[in-house]
Amino acid sequence: MSGPRIDGFALHPIRMPLGRTVTWASSSESHADYMILELRAGGVRGVAEGTVKLTFAGETLRTLACAFEDIFGPRLIGVDAGDARAVATVLAPIREHRLAHAMVDAALADLRAAAAGQPLWRFLGGRSASVPLSYTVTRGDPAAMARDAEHAVAGHGFATLKVKTGQGLARDAEALDAIRAAVGAHVRLYADSNRAYSAEDVAAVTAVLAEREVVCAEDPCPLAPNRAFARIKDDSDVMLLVDGPCRDLPSAKLFVESGAEALSVKVGKSGIAESLAIVGAASDAGANVHVGMLAEAGLGALTATSLSSAMGETWLPCESSYFLQLPETLLAAAPQITGGALTLPDGVGLAPLVDWAAVKRLAP
Repeated sequence: MSGPRIDGFALHPIRMPLGRTVTWASSSESHADYMILELRAGGVRGVAEGTVKLTFAGETLRTLACAFEDIFGPRLIGVDAGDARAVATVLAPIREHRLAHAMVDAALADLRAAAAGQPLWRFLGGRSASVPLSYTVTRGDPAAMARDAEHAVAGHGFATLKVKTGQGLARDAEALDAIRAAVGAHVRLYADSNRAYSAEDVAAVTAVLAEREVVCAEDPCPLAPNRAFARIKDDSDVMLLVDGPCRDLPSAKLFVESGAEALSVKVGKSGIAESLAIVGAASDAGANVHVGMLAEAGLGALTATSLSSAMGETWLPCESSYFLQLPETLLAAAPQITGGALTLPDGVGLAPLVDWAAVKRLAP
């Protein structure tokens, strides 16, 4: 597919005060940083949002801006926006900055959708504008986690919750029990420990999960596609879900060859094109894939949910509902989730949906 040549780009850094402390596996934060990349070609715009966390992507707003200004931007100017091979050729020598690579890929997909007069999800081959989502309950006091889960299920109809575990076996068990009591038996739970435990702990950790009918364990310990993976898998009482170390198509293939039964893809890790390639490789081997969460704001959620629509029905719902936990939206109208599903907009491209005044106001 050929198209207009890229003739400009702009970066829009965002620092959003959270009004509370959010605890992740390796950090706590009271504000969230995002970057919006805007690519222009022949009067058409494509946009992508990146979640900028040092512990997620190894970037800060400053380093990411430098990467675009010094490396990615100059190479993209003049390239045919519709020629994926030409884009790949100019970016191939850049081996690092995976977040920037992913943002370019997503912004170009949106630009191509806009040039074709389609919404991104339909341009990608999406089967439905209605995409089921899960909700992520972040770490904290078990009672507070249960209240958060209850509010999410009652307010938005989520049928699946991802629970951030890794606070110690007793505290994890307490949190899961409190959440189960709050939301009932009909809500499906799965656990993400973000590699908090050791391989030797997996049997005990997953026994706690199995007793509570938790369907899978995401990254319960550090995972690698090697001989140790088979032993860890044998020790687990529930299905293992590989997230963090599945960063690209080569690593996904290695995990599948090592016996992985479930993987997650993320726009901020592998973009759209490579994520779809991972889906194809995993599906060929009989492995499950779904779209994972990178704490996206509204724009990033629409991109990730569009990818999920293109994947069709997945074994776990798309995780991109974190924007509900943010005090601000980067969109003119915040996405709505009812019955546990988000309905994607049917307008042309994503750029017209951005609240550019809010983006300017939230600039650091």
